[in-house]
Amino acid sequence: GEDGTSIYCRACAAKIQAKANARKEAKRKEWAASGALVCNGCGGILPDTTFKRCEKCRQYHMSHWNKTQPGRLARKASIGQCASCSSDALTGSRYCKKHFLGNSLRKYCVPMEDYNRFWEKLEAQEFRCYYTGIEIIPGVNASIDHKVPVSRGGSRADIDNCVWCDRNINAFKNDSTDGEFIDLCKLIADRFP
Repeated sequence: GEDGTSIYCRACAAKIQAKANARKEAKRKEWAASGALVCNGCGGILPDTTFKRCEKCRQYHMSHWNKTQPGRLARKASIGQCASCSSDALTGSRYCKKHFLGNSLRKYCVPMEDYNRFWEKLEAQEFRCYYTGIEIIPGVNASIDHKVPVSRGGSRADIDNCVWCDRNINAFKNDSTDGEFIDLCKLIADRFP
């Protein structure tokens, strides 16, 4: 159907898919035996070895992938799997520990070997925001904040300069140092007792 459903039961669809895969594999072997550079999708001639599919087949597969991605992500979320791989997602998150840390730390050029130290820091903070004590849920509201902002000379990847905090608090703090931010919060609290 137009919504991506099949007109076959699962057993028949599996048989039909297995036959189609066998036909494709036989065709690919035939193309490989010819010695020419051919597309794995349609058998057309390729200009070089950069890709295994021609431009038309790559575009088709990308559009199909993009159309079906929301369904895949929803299915993974419903069974508690990571959106990037098939491992178990962290509680309340779309990602497993590895992908949560990668998504959070990659932009700060933190080496992968240091990811566990940042996780230990989050555990030491008992999954609470450094500034407010709000519960931090990895992949939902967790954010890395630099006590001395990078824009003011702070180190991007130094674990002693980094703390875990709520995403909204981090946006509010912006490029203030932690001392300036705390003073500002006290000023606001005094103004509205």
